[in-house]
Amino acid sequence: MKKTLRDKISDVMLFVLKPFVYIWMKIDTKTKVYNHGVNFRRKEPFVLLGNHVYTFDVVKLAFSWKITPVIVASHLLLTVPPLKILLKYIAKCVPKSKGEADLRTAKSLIRAVKKGYPIMIMPEGDSTFFGETGYVEKSTAKLIKKLKLDVIVGLFKGGYLAKPRWALGKRHNRRVELHYKRIISKEEISNLTVDEIYKIMCKELYNNDYDWQRNIMNKYPGKELAEGFTNVIYACSECRSLNTLATFGNTIKCKHCNTEGFMDDYGFIHGFTYDNMRDWNKFQLAEADRLRKSNFRTTGLLFHVDFDNERRELVGEVTLEYGDGLYIIDGALKKEFKADELIYPVITMRRNFSFEVDGVYYLIKLEDYAMSFLRACQDKY
Repeated sequence: MKKTLRDKISDVMLFVLKPFVYIWMKIDTKTKVYNHGVNFRRKEPFVLLGNHVYTFDVVKLAFSWKITPVIVASHLLLTVPPLKILLKYIAKCVPKSKGEADLRTAKSLIRAVKKGYPIMIMPEGDSTFFGETGYVEKSTAKLIKKLKLDVIVGLFKGGYLAKPRWALGKRHNRRVELHYKRIISKEEISNLTVDEIYKIMCKELYNNDYDWQRNIMNKYPGKELAEGFTNVIYACSECRSLNTLATFGNTIKCKHCNTEGFMDDYGFIHGFTYDNMRDWNKFQLAEADRLRKSNFRTTGLLFHVDFDNERRELVGEVTLEYGDGLYIIDGALKKEFKADELIYPVITMRRNFSFEVDGVYYLIKLEDYAMSFLRACQDKY
């Protein structure tokens, strides 16, 4: 299949922009690349997989290759005008709706391969909130089986601690490792089942930044290291109270039992039972049923998302309240939804809670408690 004029223009634009992207990446985060036998100048298409650790890891993952891969990106990103231009017309991204299998996405990727492009997928579909590789979409294994291409993994270590997804405060001295490795050759795929491919993917994509950090002990200093913590941690590890945690700079405190601790320059927590977000989240997962029977609320900005025209419309300021299986929107729009009415609820970016009901797609940029609102209606993320 021949490249289109748009493909050729995109190739030229990427070539021109590459030096500027390189400078930006050096300033943003120092990344040490480890190449375990991979040819970055290869011309043959391949499937590139990465563990999703922060928003711009896709840029770093794609940057090393002579032929820039076609990237699968969240369809929501294409509703933001500047990103739409960058992702759709320069980076040749293929949109996918989070939380659902998309046949159109697969067909677009197959066309890209036929044109000679490698393709890049983050199979988690969502960057980690807790520092450990999360749920991996099995649909990627099915696509790999169909394409019969070499499968290469780019594994990030330290990326989550350098730029935690939930964090509002900036970390300094950001350092990341990126390990490239071929995990399946195209010749092996015919003899592997989808389940076997999936198991290999899950194994090779797995990373726990806290395990890595205990050996490396890189400092990521900052003055507001705990800010944003309450967007993802909702249960106090000491008294089990829900949504009673508060942060002040590097300090974390429970307003119910008055336990106080802090987050250090290495990303570890002091003063509470758990010294890391991953283990704390495993604890609070067991509190999900209690969370669903509780009440909590926050403010936010509500948008309606129009995927057909790839735009979002600001509705206005709202209050979002949850109580015993019911979501209540009040303010610029008044609506009530039962938890089981929400289709494909997800959090994008730090705290954008989005879902579909009766063909209407809602996105609320929450002030707080993002994970509480998500967990109240599903356990996937």
